[in-house]
Amino acid sequence: MTTTPTAAPILPPDVLGVGRAPVLVTGASGVLGRAVVEELRASSIPVRALVHRTPITDVTCAVGDILTGAGLDEALPGVGAVIHCATDPSNARVDRDGTRNLLRSLDAWAAGAHLVLPSIVGCWNNPLAYYRTKADTENLAESWSGRASIVRATQFHTLAHEVVSGAAARLTGAESRVRVSPVDPEWVARKLVDVALIRTSLATPLELAGPETFSLGELSTLTAHLESRRPVRSVRVPTLGGVLRSFARGTNLPGEQAQRGGRTYAQWLAAR
Repeated sequence: MTTTPTAAPILPPDVLGVGRAPVLVTGASGVLGRAVVEELRASSIPVRALVHRTPITDVTCAVGDILTGAGLDEALPGVGAVIHCATDPSNARVDRDGTRNLLRSLDAWAAGAHLVLPSIVGCWNNPLAYYRTKADTENLAESWSGRASIVRATQFHTLAHEVVSGAAARLTGAESRVRVSPVDPEWVARKLVDVALIRTSLATPLELAGPETFSLGELSTLTAHLESRRPVRSVRVPTLGGVLRSFARGTNLPGEQAQRGGRTYAQWLAAR
């Protein structure tokens, strides 16, 4: 007599997260933070979000401020990992002081949690103030006594689009000396979640980049074509300052060991 094997029951998505420690996302309302929250939810992983004011629908939120440390004592107890997306290019204290506050609170409330710190490819080799700030936060994470992993990414598609379409478009439209490998923030979010769930920490920083490399001029032309508009009339920059010389040397481009993937810039733009 033969029997037909019984199919495994289909479990509700919420059941898959039962027993898992939640993951806290700081900067949950930013471009990367929103993508990380959505990836955690899609993966049925319990998620908490540290937000300034406005709660995120269907997500457990703690209202606080990474800069002052407010709310961390409520957000951290019981978490298994923290994906630290809080950042502000216009205020270095958010990254430096905010990360210090987070590390102190981790020691007090969740010393065994895995800290995942998003950073920027090339931040150690460019005098741009924001890049120097990111290098400083990497130092803070590496000197912490707990588990910490650093994940560096190239410029997001969102930023690349802003550079070639915004106020600086006339300058970047003719710029062939600076190249970029823009990356899909949703793909970066998936990688951050993967790293957060490992039992140890990364031995060395992980680099992530998009599948393509363009000069800013090429990216400007491609963007205009995809958006069915004429390219912005551009003017050539006659000289390069220290920051642009660093970009022209390719310090922002991924190394040979970088993982490359995610949607292409054209695919991302078409889906907006």
